[in-house]
Amino acid sequence: MSGGAKNSESGIIVVLTGGSPIDVREISEMADAVIMAWYSGQEGGYALGDLIFGDANFSGRLPITFPADCAKLPDFEDYSMKNRTYKYMSDNIFYPFGYGLSYGKVSYSSPSVVWNKNQTATVKVSVTNNSAIKTTETVQVYVSAPGTGQTAPIQQLVAFKRVELNANATAEVSFTIDAAQLKTVESDGSSKLRKGVYKFAIGGAAPSDRTNELGVSVVEKEVTII
Repeated sequence: MSGGAKNSESGIIVVLTGGSPIDVREISEMADAVIMAWYSGQEGGYALGDLIFGDANFSGRLPITFPADCAKLPDFEDYSMKNRTYKYMSDNIFYPFGYGLSYGKVSYSSPSVVWNKNQTATVKVSVTNNSAIKTTETVQVYVSAPGTGQTAPIQQLVAFKRVELNANATAEVSFTIDAAQLKTVESDGSSKLRKGVYKFAIGGAAPSDRTNELGVSVVEKEVTII
């Protein structure tokens, strides 16, 4: 599920089908909820009914970024990566990569990152379901390497894990990130583990100002690799 839902007993639910990003600004203003159903197949109607009427809980996440304004997208003849994909977009974001709603409300806390001698990073975070319904959360780990936004992506997804949380329950989620996942592709085509500060963002969507506006919980922690 993607979009925003207002607190009301009845309202308008818009179900969209398709296979690519859609300009949903006007729809979001008029609707109480927006559901991106993609191409769900012959059983999609039954699944959608279960979700809308509360017999199942939403847990999907966007595998792409929905832009806010199509006119601001790079020209087809512009082959740079600036403002393309979640790795290089800092604005013009309406729904961020990895975003999705459910009937639950999840928060993140107590992040920790430890760089180990065996060239791995151990990432831990506490995830809490602040609702009275069982919820499945996709915990996502993004990394910003030295040179972020200049000679390295703004961020990149390095790990994710689906976690089932009972009502009002908290779980500690742990990841082991290998050094190869933190390397940056240099101008000569080689991959290098740069020395410096790495920022880890753990939460329910790719970090951005728009993610904060949507109320998605994201926590950050830095570690220095020398």
